[in-house]
Amino acid sequence: MKNTRRRTGNRLFYTLIGLVILFLMVTAGIPAPFIIIGIIFIVVQLLISMLVQKRPDDSKRNNIDK
Repeated sequence: MKNTRRRTGNRLFYTLIGLVILFLMVTAGIPAPFIIIGIIFIVVQLLISMLVQKRPDDSKRNNIDK
């Protein structure tokens, strides 16, 4: 349980860092392609965190059934 909480916390931390960097890029006038790449990176990180959170629950259910 402790490991999953740490991993989730790290992902949220990195997502927040990504949002701050994205905000700084927008305010600094960085060209649009770099901003789009940043948005895609943040969305992928959030999707990965959602998928990884589902897996431990499935493995626990399988262990209980066995």
